[in-house]
Amino acid sequence: MSLSIQKMSGFVLTLARGLVGVAFPEICICCGMPLQQSRFLCHYCSYDRFEDANPGGADSCAGVILPDMISVQDAMWIYDKNDLLQQLVRELKYNGMGALGLELGRLTGRQVAGSRMRYHISSGSEIILLPVPLHPKRERKRGYNQSERIASGISEMTGFRLAGIGDVTRIKNTRTQTGFSMSRRMKNISGAFRMNNAGPFGGNFVIIVDDVFTTGSTVFELARTIEPAAPVGIGILTVAMA
Repeated sequence: MSLSIQKMSGFVLTLARGLVGVAFPEICICCGMPLQQSRFLCHYCSYDRFEDANPGGADSCAGVILPDMISVQDAMWIYDKNDLLQQLVRELKYNGMGALGLELGRLTGRQVAGSRMRYHISSGSEIILLPVPLHPKRERKRGYNQSERIASGISEMTGFRLAGIGDVTRIKNTRTQTGFSMSRRMKNISGAFRMNNAGPFGGNFVIIVDDVFTTGSTVFELARTIEPAAPVGIGILTVAMA
């Protein structure tokens, strides 16, 4: 009798979920169109709405000057300030939508890291994804590190290995960099990271992952932090390029 009740309960729950899906279909958070496979973005918004940040697949996006220790920098989309992409990043960072980071990472991995970025990476070396660490206080407040979510999505699509949690930590709880000049950004971020385990980085190609590349001060400082481990190369990969 109890088994029959359990089966009936399962059937009712499944039916209820189906009816809710019909009455209130999941929609794209950008355009409002019903979703078929993705959880947040429709096919159009995933592949055609935003502008490619590096359509020629160059060593870096237009206008970016890289320090010698970094061999390649890439981003999926151009950051449209005060528009939809900025809203997506805000939802990811400040409104608890951590799963959106996974989806953006999967898109980034499929479109960028899994194809054109491979051409710049030394053959024979393992590729390690290093998400930009958050300070523990900020991560506790946010509930997650958005860069880790993005890196996890990239790893799913490419098979690139994630650096271990704690291999590099953020030891300086810096103020937000928004509105700072380049020199002030560099001073603000100087000494912000500490490498606790050099093992994953030595002899491998390290791709630093973040949400938006603006001036590069944060990712450049993180690259300087891991440089003593002697990676064969360092790259930078972000969802957007401001």
